[in-house]
Amino acid sequence: LAVVTYYWTDGSGKKVRCSAPLYTDCTLSYVQQLLDDENVFPTRADASFPKGFVFLVQRIFLYMFHTLAHLYGTHFLEVVQLQLHPHLNTLFVHLITFGGSLGCWRHKLLCPQPTTSLSLLNMSV
Repeated sequence: LAVVTYYWTDGSGKKVRCSAPLYTDCTLSYVQQLLDDENVFPTRADASFPKGFVFLVQRIFLYMFHTLAHLYGTHFLEVVQLQLHPHLNTLFVHLITFGGSLGCWRHKLLCPQPTTSLSLLNMSV
């Protein structure tokens, strides 16, 4: 299994090396912050989406892909033991299918784990 190094860009723009749990916490906290931000994801019918909205959505998909890749690559045995693999697989298929329809899988940083197969992106549902 390849060793993966995770980096997160902190509030001052500095790249910080971090563990997988910290990277996951940072990404999920950031995604939740974006989802809660009315300026990013407006809920009013008369509100418009911000410039760069597509980039933000692609970034969210990228972070979610990294998180799921880590779960599959590092914790899949535990997921199976907890009998959660059908749920994880369903989440993954939805992420890949919906993300593919939005063109989110063209990003060069898609796979932080070299052992993760990009052929998964070509799977049919």
